[in-house]
Amino acid sequence: MKTIVSIIEANILQQPFLNKMLIDELINLSSLARQLKPIVESELQKNMKLGSIVMALKRLIPQLQGKEMIQANKLFKSSVELTVRSNLCIHTFENSKTMVLANRELLKKLSKEKNVFHTVSCGLYETSIVIGTQHCFVLEEIFKNEVLLISASNLSGVTINLKKEYADSPGLYHIIFSKLAWHGINVIEIISTPHEMSLIINDADTGKTYSSLKELFI
Repeated sequence: MKTIVSIIEANILQQPFLNKMLIDELINLSSLARQLKPIVESELQKNMKLGSIVMALKRLIPQLQGKEMIQANKLFKSSVELTVRSNLCIHTFENSKTMVLANRELLKKLSKEKNVFHTVSCGLYETSIVIGTQHCFVLEEIFKNEVLLISASNLSGVTINLKKEYADSPGLYHIIFSKLAWHGINVIEIISTPHEMSLIINDADTGKTYSSLKELFI
């Protein structure tokens, strides 16, 4: 059965920033209640007093705070290793029948180098390649006959080496990306494996990204 609290919670959870502001008690409950009043009345099909919605918000806040604390303690109870790589670039190409051959040639070229940062993310319609800036000219030459959709340089990668117990933890990505979004950090590309996640960001955001993740994990 729908209740005022359940309706409000469902609405709040769809808005991560609002959810965070409620948890941190940074929002005026009366103002928020006035915004939520039409939604609650529509769901319950009856008129509601503003005070009832304010009281429901007051009951909801401790629940949200408790959930965040349990989730954070479970996910981040031990530290992880953070690694930063700079001087990266990204190229996104439209998928084609020759893409596999081009990737194979690029791998052959890079196999002769040491400490190369190189990742490939293949989607249904496009493929993104992140590589060190010093190898961009090699990539561009090999993929010159492919359709380039997007390219960007002056990028960095922050890699999170996750412990094994994190792999099956729900909410991991949500907490990480909520934290980054809260600090206004744009993640350009995400490369992940079960125990490793690399976030590709603008060079200018490297310091903020590292500090934000350090607050979570260390």
